[in-house]
Parts: sequence; structure tokens; C-alpha cells
Amino acid sequence: MDTDLENPGQRTQFKHPHLIEWAKAHRVELVTACLTIARGWVAEGRPEWTTTRLGGFEGWAKVMGGILDVARVPGFLGNVDELFEAAQDEGGDDLHAFFTGWWRTWHDKELKAKELVGMPETPGDDRGGERSHATRLGIILRQALGTVRTIEDGKGSVGNGTMVTVKLVHNASTRKWRLEKL
Repeated sequence: MDTDLENPGQRTQFKHPHLIEWAKAHRVELVTACLTIARGWVAEGRPEWTTTRLGGFEGWAKVMGGILDVARVPGFLGNVDELFEAAQDEGGDDLHAFFTGWWRTWHDKELKAKELVGMPETPGDDRGGERSHATRLGIILRQALGTVRTIEDGKGSVGNGTMVTVKLVHNASTRKWRLEKL
């Protein structure tokens, strides 16, 4: 949904100005409509949506896309690429700049979290000193383990460098991290 407003959350002209209260008052009609649409999908043999994949939500996408397709509601996941691109442009990927700097400096060298502290764009804060910051960075890296990013490798002039795809990996025995080129 696009409201064509800079601050859509401040909009005041709504068909149902108190949506939650309205939904509670019309719960029976809303649930009936949802079940009718889902029953139509079942009656059609539960066709699966196969057009757009959404990593980690494949099962959900197959069912919801199938239901919406049977109900003739177009556009399911039609803007997913634009959504992810906009999220990244708005800082949706806070680690992107960090991984870019890491790759440009050390490429695929194995490093401990404490060796990464102090790099520009290092996530986490330095409250409590370097050791505390390294601990928090280690937690952030564990959460990002296995993620894949396409970053500029820094060769050539700014904006014209080669793009490289890297994956964050961890060597548990040495407690070191590295970016693996894919």
C-alpha cells in the first residue's frame, strides 16, 4: 500500500479511524470472509504459489500465494525486490558497511572479534571498554553467521570497484571469524 504521503503514519483521513475497535466489532464478518477465501483455495485443490520465492518463508508463500491466486488478488510478493532494496537503502542492513570495510582491509583472513573492534562502522558500542565491545561484537557476529552480502571490494576508483559476494563464517575451535568469498 502506498499512501503517496511523506509521513503516512500521521494521516488522519481513514475509512475506519479506529481500526482495532472496528475489527473487534466486525470480527465475525472478517473471519467468515477469510475462511470463505481459504475454503475456495481448498476446493480448487490447494494450488501452490510458484511464482516468487521468499527465503525462509517458502511454505507460507506457497499457501498464501495460492489462496490469493484462487481469490484473483493480483500482485502477491510483486514488490519484494523493491522492498528489500529500499530497506537496504534506508540502513536496513547495518552490517553492510562493516563487512565492506572488513573485506577491504583483511579479505578472508581469520580474525577474533577483538581484532575487529575499532574498525570504522564496527557495530555495537564501546561502553565498558574494548573487551566489552568485543563481546558484544561477537554476539552480533553470531547472529549474522552464514549471512551473505555483495559488497564492493575497494579496487578501482570509488563506485567502480569490483563487486564480491562474501559469507560470514566462524571457526569455533580458534574462535575466529572470516569472510569467505563465494
